[in-house]
Amino acid sequence: MLFPHHASFTANITIHQLDAVPFLSGHFAVSCKLKHSRSSTLFHPLKDHSVCWNHHLSTPIRLDLDRLTGHVSPSPLKLSVIHRPSDPHHHVHPLGALHLNLSAYVGQGPVQRRYLLRDSKTNATLKVLSFSFLPSLAHPSPAHHPT
Repeated sequence: MLFPHHASFTANITIHQLDAVPFLSGHFAVSCKLKHSRSSTLFHPLKDHSVCWNHHLSTPIRLDLDRLTGHVSPSPLKLSVIHRPSDPHHHVHPLGALHLNLSAYVGQGPVQRRYLLRDSKTNATLKVLSFSFLPSLAHPSPAHHPT
């Protein structure tokens, strides 16, 4: 049996909060980059070493399928955390990033996870409240399970 080439979904992602930030002040934002979509949160102030956004991103995505197995090909999502210091003489700089494969979450329902930032010199964690996919065409099987 041959599967279709693609499956269309609406990806709903909520970026909840950043924790364990080793700074005393500043403003933070998250930029989101998908294959054909970009979004970002507004800059929010640091309070008690945390930043809360509750930013909801809903975007249509098209996932490639293996025609023989029906498994979903990787679909990268990059979330970059940006720090804007309170001192106007300092420049905006990246705090860290999160690289996720959205296809690993297809078929799992809503998921809530906390991720350690990569490319960072801190132990800050980003809480992504949920991933949910609303299928437009088919229910493909996931390529592999997330770690």
